[in-house]
Amino acid sequence: MIDIGGSSVKLWHTGHQEHRKYESGKELTPERMVERTKETIEDWTYEAIALGLPVVSTPVGRAHELLSNPRIGRIANGEPMEFANAIREVLGWNRQSVRESARQVAQNLDFEKSANCLIEALKEV
Repeated sequence: MIDIGGSSVKLWHTGHQEHRKYESGKELTPERMVERTKETIEDWTYEAIALGLPVVSTPVGRAHELLSNPRIGRIANGEPMEFANAIREVLGWNRQSVRESARQVAQNLDFEKSANCLIEALKEV
């Protein structure tokens, strides 16, 4: 998981006990973030970036369903420049509007469906 905060970018991987991080801030452009992340975790694999809300994700799991409202986030195919462009786009969105859209989607989420999807995914492992 990659968490982009105001003072640092924190990186976690379930296969590693320690997390890694580097400084963020106003000078951290989307392109530079992708470059620094690749440098910092060159020996890791990853499939999504968590920004809180809005979200930038690869098309994994239930991402299309969770991001069915285009005001919550974007789905990127995993190419660095596509991620950078999606991050640049969502960072300019009105945060209050994103939260309201996310609440509407969250109200329609079904825990049973999520649990069943998780069970099916675990059976494939």
